[in-house]
Amino acid sequence: MVLKTSDEEQILTAAIRLFNEGEFYACDETLVDLFLEASGEEKLFYQGLIQIAGAFVHLERAHYEGFLALLNEGITNLEGYLPTHKGIDLKTFVEELEQFKGGIVSNLKAQACDARPFSFDRMPKINWLEAS
Repeated sequence: MVLKTSDEEQILTAAIRLFNEGEFYACDETLVDLFLEASGEEKLFYQGLIQIAGAFVHLERAHYEGFLALLNEGITNLEGYLPTHKGIDLKTFVEELEQFKGGIVSNLKAQACDARPFSFDRMPKINWLEAS
């Protein structure tokens, strides 16, 4: 399957909406087609988004090691695309992911076994750049 640019934009928009609504598994699954069709360095962008969505699937299931490992890998893969890529404000997204991760790690240290309480309402969101 070869995706046209408009197809890619629609799929990416749908994936971002799913992520922002907390539908992390569905976001992950939606991004797979884009990842499979991407080539070169573009693959790392989609891989990073997939890893971050997957990290939050782990967090939902209280698999904290998996959350931290995938989140770190995803952030690393997105760093090469900062500050923006495909109209997405990646700089802010990565900063918010790092802050959120810090809160989870602090809770893990304080509670020794559980990262809760955390709020999915305070989770980082993927935002499009403001049109000028």
